[in-house]
Amino acid sequence: MKYGVDQCIGDTVGPGGIMKSLRTIPPRLETLRDAEELCPDAFVLSYTNPMSMMMLATFRASKMKTVGLCHSVQDTSRKLATYLEVPYWN
Repeated sequence: MKYGVDQCIGDTVGPGGIMKSLRTIPPRLETLRDAEELCPDAFVLSYTNPMSMMMLATFRASKMKTVGLCHSVQDTSRKLATYLEVPYWN
């Protein structure tokens, strides 16, 4: 705030989100290239912020099937277990 920058959430939006994107997107794309070669039919689960920028980069750069998970992963895991018709383990 001293320099006029409002950084409300460190790794999701604003300057922090941009900087984290610049650090995390390049290795993510390397991983996706490996997955395309080694397991092209797999689903890639993403639990990395900034979620929206990571998913945008993923969708633009890869044909891998990808699901972005946010902090509500606990509820998401229950939902996925229901979709897959497998028991949910706490």
